[in-house]
Amino acid sequence: MRSNFESLQEYLLNPNLSESEFKKLLLTISSNFTSHREKIEKYVLSSQMVSAYALFYIPTNYPKLFFLMNQLPIEVRETIKTCDFIDVGTGPGTYLLSFLDFVEEKLSLGQRVFGVDQSSLMLEQAEKITNGLFPDLKKSIRFQKNRKELSSELGDEKKKKMLFFGHSLNEMGVSEADKWVDDCDPHFVSFIEPGTPETFKSILAMRKIMKEKGYKVLYPCSSLDLGCPMDGTKDWCHQVLKVTHDPWVERLCQLVSKNRRVMPMIGHIYSKANQKSVVPEGVQKGTLVRVLKETKFSFQWQICLNLDEGIKRNLNHSLINVDVLKKYYSKKDQKILKKVSVGEVVFLNKVKEVSAQNWQVEIVDFKNWIKKIPS
Repeated sequence: MRSNFESLQEYLLNPNLSESEFKKLLLTISSNFTSHREKIEKYVLSSQMVSAYALFYIPTNYPKLFFLMNQLPIEVRETIKTCDFIDVGTGPGTYLLSFLDFVEEKLSLGQRVFGVDQSSLMLEQAEKITNGLFPDLKKSIRFQKNRKELSSELGDEKKKKMLFFGHSLNEMGVSEADKWVDDCDPHFVSFIEPGTPETFKSILAMRKIMKEKGYKVLYPCSSLDLGCPMDGTKDWCHQVLKVTHDPWVERLCQLVSKNRRVMPMIGHIYSKANQKSVVPEGVQKGTLVRVLKETKFSFQWQICLNLDEGIKRNLNHSLINVDVLKKYYSKKDQKILKKVSVGEVVFLNKVKEVSAQNWQVEIVDFKNWIKKIPS
């Protein structure tokens, strides 16, 4: 993953943005996102605001796509790498750029990458940064303002597509996102949205729509036939990405008093086709939904699992509290477990069932880490 964004500033619409100007502009943008939502569109009305937004949010949001892709089986990731990529609400090109990095700057013959945004300034900024950071790929990258322009560009070609919503579902709403899916007819649909209770409601609505359209869920759920155990509760399903930024990015975060080392998000991926991963006998696949606490003998987590008895009991996935026993791991591996992000897909062996909702377990793999799963 690209970590050196120090050249980013030279490709801003306003490359001479001073530190004090950046701080003032970003604090205004942040205020509009939180306490003044009615003013949210103002951040795209000036080249200065667009530049400040790009300088801060591109390097800090960039890792989210990699985190999401890393939760998928390798064969699915390789298929996605060959798809046309449509970034809806691309802004300054954050996730479009991240996708180009994800494919290691190697697009297959005829593969196209699209950035769509209703803001002309944002598209201008996205094109300038993309051409600056990925000059060899600019012939394969197109920018459009709306669905109509995109449909004209796509034509009748039946190439596999990934439709990607990056912090745009919460802006456009479920109804508009539904239209995008119908118009683009993508093989994959992915969301990265703010990790808030309000956004979770929209994601649940989209989850239902994707099931009705015949899609399968790849992440974070195991099946669309099972309900979410957090639906109808005060809790909400989200991921928490832990990341370390370059020193200059950390300085920007300090300037505006924002912690971007720990980032809540809601990520979902759907596919038209079944994408079955092989899980060895005796091993359970689940998603880490909460880190509870660490004791002398274990890491205590909450895992969302698809249990056969759960299907009969309540038609929901099951939330299980697990003790990940430290005795199975070296000090080095314990340090890795200590840094795990909420939302990681994990594979586990049940060592002991203390109760129906409380197990002692051994984590045998996550994100190609320990690789103790037998072949």
